[in-house]
Amino acid sequence: AKEISWVSPKPMKMSAPTSAVFAKPTTAVIASGPFSCAKDLKYEPLNDLLDFVVAENPDALILCGPLVDVENAFIKTGTCGDLDFDDVALNVTQTIERKLGFNDGDSKIKTKVIYVPSVRDAMLDAVFPQPAPKRESLFTSSTRAYVASNPGTFEINGAVFSVVSHDILKHLSAQEISKGFATKERLTRLATHVVSQANAYPLYPADPSACLDAAHADALALDVTPDVLILPSDLKTFAEVLEVSDVGKVVCVNPGRLARGDLGGTLAKLVVHAKPPTPSASA
Repeated sequence: AKEISWVSPKPMKMSAPTSAVFAKPTTAVIASGPFSCAKDLKYEPLNDLLDFVVAENPDALILCGPLVDVENAFIKTGTCGDLDFDDVALNVTQTIERKLGFNDGDSKIKTKVIYVPSVRDAMLDAVFPQPAPKRESLFTSSTRAYVASNPGTFEINGAVFSVVSHDILKHLSAQEISKGFATKERLTRLATHVVSQANAYPLYPADPSACLDAAHADALALDVTPDVLILPSDLKTFAEVLEVSDVGKVVCVNPGRLARGDLGGTLAKLVVHAKPPTPSASA
């Protein structure tokens, strides 16, 4: 390298004073696939997750792919009976809609579902950055189900969330050289690269498993610094506040995997308590 160029992080978006997040706490449950154990397609961890959501009734359920994991034993061998991968995905989303009362006008569950795809989704193209799948191909209800791109940025009650379902933390970990840092410090430092460089994949050359399409690398840029950054990873789960120069504080969450091998895994529940903006002296 002949020189090092500094890339400034993007400014944070100022939520409108009338945003719902200032009126009451906003709750989000975050889970990352696989949603079924590695040797079956029973989706027992997903059913347990949905039971938890019904009990908690959060504002949003953020699901990070894969929904139909290419590493699952049945998906690998294509032994899904008469179902193709699209059918398996539709069966899963129909379970979500049924258990969360999507088609029940009297349901007390009002949780909105946001799905962020993964390059490990068998029914989608394995390319990163990844466009949002067609909502109607996954969900029959359009009022409470949403799909995002990967990486994706969206708002929940005025709070800004950014999600990268790719395991960028693991890829950065394999390439970074450091000395004298504790594990906890290292994970937050790795996550800080995403915010400080305003890029969802601040690594080049990319990891061989990244499926990176460099022709669309501009879609990896973060237009704003989010309030909450979600980075699902196989590495240690954490929820930490990132201190980013010239920007402020960003909450970063690694919810882990909902299923790990033949066992259940972890999820995250996040409650946002936002303080209303202080009126300026000139107002």
